[in-house]
Amino acid sequence: MTAVIALHGYGQTIPQGFRPWEPVVRDRTKIVYETAKFFNKYGIETEVIISGGTVTNGVLEVDAMCEKMNQDFPDLYNIVDVILEKESRNTKENVIETFKYARKIGAEILCPSSSKDHISRVARDWAYEKKEGDPMLAFVPSQEPYSIRGAPPIIAESPFWGYDLLSDVFKIQNKDEKINRENFKKDFLALLKEYVQ
Repeated sequence: MTAVIALHGYGQTIPQGFRPWEPVVRDRTKIVYETAKFFNKYGIETEVIISGGTVTNGVLEVDAMCEKMNQDFPDLYNIVDVILEKESRNTKENVIETFKYARKIGAEILCPSSSKDHISRVARDWAYEKKEGDPMLAFVPSQEPYSIRGAPPIIAESPFWGYDLLSDVFKIQNKDEKINRENFKKDFLALLKEYVQ
C-alpha cells in the first residue's frame, strides 16, 4: 500500500493581513511529519510531495518550504521520500499536478494537507479533480492556533462524502488483520482530530 501526503505551498510573498510565512509553514509541515510517522508505524510506503512553483526573490516556493521542513523536522527525510512539484502556481494547479503524480505511482491513499483556513478550498478543488479509481482522499488540516475558521478532517471517496471507507481501504496484512484494521482506523481518526481542537 502506498500513500502520498500532499503539502500545499505557501508563497513567501505575503499579502497584507495574512499570517507570517514561517509559522504557517511550520504548522503545515508539522502535520505532514506527524502523518508520515503514523503511516510509517503501519508499514505503509509513503511519499511527501510539496507543491508550489511561485517565485519570491529568485527562490521557488517549494525550495523554501523544503528547506524550512528540513530545519524543523530533519527526521522526516529518514522515513519518506520528498518530491518537489515546481510547476503549479495556485491551489487548483497544485491539485492537478499532485494527482498526476499519485496516479503515476498507483497510490491508494492521498492526504492533502494545508492550513485550516485553506482546507475547504483545497477540498473543493480535490473533489472536482478526483476521478473513479483515484486514491481515497483524507484531508489533514494543520493545527494553526491563530486560524479564524477551523475545518474538520474530511475523508472523501467520490461520490460518498463523509462515508466511512477506512475499513474498506486500509487493509493491514498480518495474522490479526481485523484488530489491526480497527486500531488503524481509530488511531488515524484520533490523529486527524488532534489537529482541529
